[in-house]
Amino acid sequence: MNTPAIDFDSPWKEALEEYREDFFALFFPQAHAEIDWTRPYAFLHKELQQVVRDADLGRQIVDKLVRVWLLTGADVWVLAHIEVQSQQETLFWREIQEYEEERTMPYVTSVERIGLARGREEGREEGLREALRRIVRARFPMASEALDRRIAEADRAALDRMLDRVSIVQTADDL
Repeated sequence: MNTPAIDFDSPWKEALEEYREDFFALFFPQAHAEIDWTRPYAFLHKELQQVVRDADLGRQIVDKLVRVWLLTGADVWVLAHIEVQSQQETLFWREIQEYEEERTMPYVTSVERIGLARGREEGREEGLREALRRIVRARFPMASEALDRRIAEADRAALDRMLDRVSIVQTADDL
């Protein structure tokens, strides 16, 4: 006795038509940004049937062909093709991992982002320190080592104050 196939793709097709703008924003953000959503659109069901034949009936596939207008004023046909996974595949996560590795797009965690931001800020501070030292050496060749230590230990706000003042003070001690 054959078990009837469950239709997983019809709800996706309906969702794509009903929520087309949100659908494109979620699944195709770059295309979404280029489409003029204030202009009319048309789903091209008959045209799609003429160019696409379902050769692999075992897979759940959602295909929609839609005519949209771009922000440039051009009208284009967009084929939205989605394969709906109806059951867990044991190799699915391995395939995703291999795909990500092929794209060489490492995932950056929130913690790593914070670390990168702190590193950039520290780099900016060190750049300010070095610029300030060079200006001080150029203006005051006999500046003390104590001033160099003050620059080395200064926080960002103090570095900014010194940098603002270095061109107007008369002596290095005035910094």
